Amino acid sequence: MTAKRRLRVWTAAGAAGLLAAALGLAVLLTGYSLNTLDDDTLLTDRVRASEVQRGELHLLGTPPATDHVLLERVMALGGDRITCRAGHVTLNGRPVSGTCSREVDVDVPSGKALVEDRQGTATVDLAQLGDRVVWHTGKAPETPPLPGKLTGALIWIGIGAAAAVLAAVELARRKPAPARV
Repeated sequence: MTAKRRLRVWTAAGAAGLLAAALGLAVLLTGYSLNTLDDDTLLTDRVRASEVQRGELHLLGTPPATDHVLLERVMALGGDRITCRAGHVTLNGRPVSGTCSREVDVDVPSGKALVEDRQGTATVDLAQLGDRVVWHTGKAPETPPLPGKLTGALIWIGIGAAAAVLAAVELARRKPAPARV
């Protein structure tokens, strides 16, 4: 391979690496938010009401006058029947893992979710649920694994940065071609 061609290849590799790192960083910065709750750092993402799933943790804002946010676990969705007796939970007649803090026997209306926090359970509009907690520092219940989208973004950042650094090192090592007369 000629020196000129090698220069083009390494320049292209460096540019591609920078682009990959920039795309990964864009996903990271546009898809997630950092929040703090009771000295716990929470990484959250915004989801539509149709994407809410049972078992997820969500931030739920209380009236603006209190300026307080609660961490809620989604226990049931619209159309579900949930029963909690003596700490045991059944969902649509089937036992499920987990416990509940109070006795509940509820048919959750369509468009609503039954959530539980430290103070008990409540039925809320799906639209009221705030950002979904995708990762936290571990002080809240059950630290989830990093989500696939975030893992992918971090991989793109790492690969892109590595390619850009390798290209920069190779280009810096390269001796300039002698001038032709």
